[in-house]
Amino acid sequence: MFGFEEHRDDIFLVGSYRQSKEHLEWIFTHRYYNIRSSADMFVNRHGCVETCKIPQYVLLYDSGVFRNCHLFTCLGVVQKTQSEMEELGYPNPKGTYVLYLLGYEIVFPSVNVKKILIDRESNKKIKTKFDYSPLFLSGDDLIKYMKKIRTKHNAHTLRRPLKVGTLFSGIGAFEEALKQLDLPHDIKFACDTGEIELIPLDDKNNRRKYQDLNRRVRKLNAEEKDLYEQYKRLISQRIEEIRQISYNLPNKQQRTAYVDQIYKQYEGERRNYVKESYLANYDINPDDFHTDIRFMRGDDYAGELDILVGGSPCQSFSTYGKKLGLEDARGTLFYDYARIIKESNPKVFIYENVAAIKTNDNGRTWETMLSVWESLGYKIFPEILNAVDFDHPQLRRRMFIVGIRNDLYTMPYQFPKRKELTKKSTDFLEKAPIPLKYYLGEGGFTWITTYEKHKRRSRVNQDIIGCQTANQQDNWIGDFRIERPRAEHYVDGRIFIGKYDFGKGPEDAVGRKLTPRECLRLMGFSDRFRIVVDDHQAYHQSGNSIVVPVLKELILTILPYLDVCVENK
Repeated sequence: MFGFEEHRDDIFLVGSYRQSKEHLEWIFTHRYYNIRSSADMFVNRHGCVETCKIPQYVLLYDSGVFRNCHLFTCLGVVQKTQSEMEELGYPNPKGTYVLYLLGYEIVFPSVNVKKILIDRESNKKIKTKFDYSPLFLSGDDLIKYMKKIRTKHNAHTLRRPLKVGTLFSGIGAFEEALKQLDLPHDIKFACDTGEIELIPLDDKNNRRKYQDLNRRVRKLNAEEKDLYEQYKRLISQRIEEIRQISYNLPNKQQRTAYVDQIYKQYEGERRNYVKESYLANYDINPDDFHTDIRFMRGDDYAGELDILVGGSPCQSFSTYGKKLGLEDARGTLFYDYARIIKESNPKVFIYENVAAIKTNDNGRTWETMLSVWESLGYKIFPEILNAVDFDHPQLRRRMFIVGIRNDLYTMPYQFPKRKELTKKSTDFLEKAPIPLKYYLGEGGFTWITTYEKHKRRSRVNQDIIGCQTANQQDNWIGDFRIERPRAEHYVDGRIFIGKYDFGKGPEDAVGRKLTPRECLRLMGFSDRFRIVVDDHQAYHQSGNSIVVPVLKELILTILPYLDVCVENK
């Protein structure tokens, strides 16, 4: 949430909208806040205020009740004549006006505007009932007028719950972000990727051959390429058969049950256990958790979504993956993502993927994706965001695309402002004792403390961690801690105690992996998140998630485009 403490030196214009609903509607429609002017001065019934200051933010309040406040970024200042104001539809304009161009609306802590006005009156020689003329205050000034709130997130008050759906949901980073913001929400659906190649069951040997070919896809000879293409055609036929049957079933409950039954036949080949983690942590009807996006119908949720969030599998675009882009089967799931957008018609969507998606296939993949989104009727805003720029000690650059439906795009969109990093990775570590199973033997200890290999593949005792390195698709295994040995280490023969001379390590030391809980914390998940899978799956699931603090900041930038009416009481 926006904090005045972080904007102490910024200038805020505090102004009223005159007890008029029509005035407020005019402000929201035209994205202007207007004050009568004469030359370089605001003119009103009670006096004047200098206009030479250009604020970073505009804080508006209802002069009748001193609440229902709205905070906007300020994009600039213009002047309009009476005739120009008439053209803009302003009711009963008189004279010339200074207009402040408003950017996106911000969720912010409640401010006691009435106290601000009382304090201003007390400092005046000539007393009036209330002077509603505009004020220029700094963030530092406004801190003194912040209302005390009963709970940590009580400042977030929505008119109704947000209606959300997530694709490639994983362990629910977006849902976790909503929880941490204390924003009421209704999860309409969640959806997995499938993670199983649907070659007919009687072809188990062929499935193994296909999986082998898929791992080596960039190094296949001509004969292997032909076989690989045959397998792909076989899978496509199977997918289309399932799609046709499921689509023609009468309701989503039957469609979900049908697809789940198919996947039960492949139970022994499962690699993805995110459904177990998701259902253990979020309130959702099991019929609304879809096993495979390819067989999900978005029109089951048409008109029900405020926000759709997800990112198709990144291996097709990653510098650490095969880089096949939309040619890869995983890459083509992007088209299913687009299909769900078209069928469900959300107000806003957020798409996340690796930063390398922009340069994949010399930019042709990126151009294709942009054209698809725009054809669906959305304004598209792409930006590469790094978790470390949002006060979270992780180097994780990801491309985020915010899509706002054309009919709702009534104001300029801005990505969240970067924050200074104040945290270290050590702030997220569990307290000793750490279970001994996470400690390394001699081979592992030697590997991570050998300079050549350490430099390329592992990160040890870093204040800012890196989640994934080359050839480490399980993520997190590249991050290690070196510690001074404790008593329990000496009595356990499995724990190697050696020397650590890389950097400023202790003379004798033990090395360990990050625990699954530490990995979740470093992705921004709270300790309320229940771990219900084994360590291998927990590492994989957390590393493939989205960093929660980044999503929290993004959510606050898109609320103004939804009819949830953020209020401050």
